[in-house]
This record gives sequence, structure tokens and C-alpha cells, in this order.
Amino acid sequence: MRGEKVQDQGTYRCYTRTIRGSRRSFMKLKLDAPVSEVHMSQEGNWISCSSDGIYPEPGLTWSTIPLSNMELQTRTRVHQTEAQQLSDGFRGSDLIHSCTVTTHQNKNSFKENS
Repeated sequence: MRGEKVQDQGTYRCYTRTIRGSRRSFMKLKLDAPVSEVHMSQEGNWISCSSDGIYPEPGLTWSTIPLSNMELQTRTRVHQTEAQQLSDGFRGSDLIHSCTVTTHQNKNSFKENS
């Protein structure tokens, strides 16, 4: 199969026939689109992190350098399209910020320059 889409997930019934007879089997198709790129941008004191083309829905976490126990006031949005788009943002501080986007398959991070 090529060019699968999220809606193609599911169970498929397969039939094969040989000189020994025919056989019916089932195949379960499950799709994953791993995190490939993470983007960070800043407008004024608002810092945003985003990634797209991910399936299933990923998670996003923020960290700071040096580590801080400051609670970040974030707004996470997931746009449901064929593949998820995730974006998150908050009002920045004087720390260096890093965001990590994670799926069950992999993770990718972006750290802003100091």
C-alpha cells in the first residue's frame, strides 16, 4: 500500500488462493506519523512552539535553562487535519526555553538560542 491516509486505518480481510487451496486472513492497519520537525518563534514576549504532520495526537512539554519551577501559562491548540498540527505558546521570561513534542514512537525538541 502507498499513500495511506488516517481514515484508511482499520482491519482488512485478505484472500489468497494457491494450488493447495484458499485462505482468508485479516490484517490490521495502524498508522503513525512521527515528529520530524519542531519550530519555535517569538513575537514580542510571546513564545510559540509548533509541529505538524504528526499522528496520533502528540504531547508538548516546555522546559527552561536553567531549570525553573516557574509555572508557565500556556495555551495548547491541536488542529485536527489529516495529520495533527500542534501549537503552544506562553509569555516568555529571561530564561532559555525549550519545547519537546512527543509521540509514543519518538520525540523532537527545539531550544531557543541564548
